[in-house]
Amino acid sequence: MNFFYQITTMLSAQMRPHISQIVIGFIATLLVVFGNDISGLVARLIKNLSFIFRLVILVAVCAVGYTIMTNMMNQFATDFLRSLSNRWLSVAVVAAFIAVGIVAERKKYM
Repeated sequence: MNFFYQITTMLSAQMRPHISQIVIGFIATLLVVFGNDISGLVARLIKNLSFIFRLVILVAVCAVGYTIMTNMMNQFATDFLRSLSNRWLSVAVVAAFIAVGIVAERKKYM
């Protein structure tokens, strides 16, 4: 168990200066996995509007909405990861990416 603690502490110490980049990579991965679902939901909600309004709303959602979502999630996730001790930071980062990978694989075959 001491070996596991040493490895996670060492990895966390290496990750800590790069938390904001790790979070951006994670959020980008989430948007790749779920972006089509979000755009599809918005398209279904606005399907009865005229073409020009649909176009403007979809561009606004994709350009502005995803940017705002990324910034809000970035701040929350960065603060959360910074609050973790070195014992748990690397475990949380690896587990989060594994979880998103599993979800992405399941979505691929659904």
